[in-house]
Amino acid sequence: MYHIILQNVVHVTTAGTMASWYFFFPNTRVENPVLNSFKRASIYSLGSIALGSLIIAVVQALRAIVRQAMRSRNEVVRCIVNCLMDMLERAVRFFNVYAFTIIASKSLTYIHR
Repeated sequence: MYHIILQNVVHVTTAGTMASWYFFFPNTRVENPVLNSFKRASIYSLGSIALGSLIIAVVQALRAIVRQAMRSRNEVVRCIVNCLMDMLERAVRFFNVYAFTIIASKSLTYIHR
């Protein structure tokens, strides 16, 4: 799970750097935008990054449990369940990419009320 968190910290750092360039470039020069984005990602947004990474890890664990449980079942049922789990994992990853981009650019939390 640590590699997922590290991968997401890099994503949030990159998105934060690009957001600071996009929002502030013509008028204001930001000092050390990469370092500032890394600090925000590793200090203030780390809880949101960990939550998103945990959701991915839970889906992957659920997929492994379902795969283990479906070993001796019907081929068609196994294929359908595997397809549904793949769709769920892809949907969570897709959502996380945009959630982390919003976290980086607007300094929001993963679950914003």
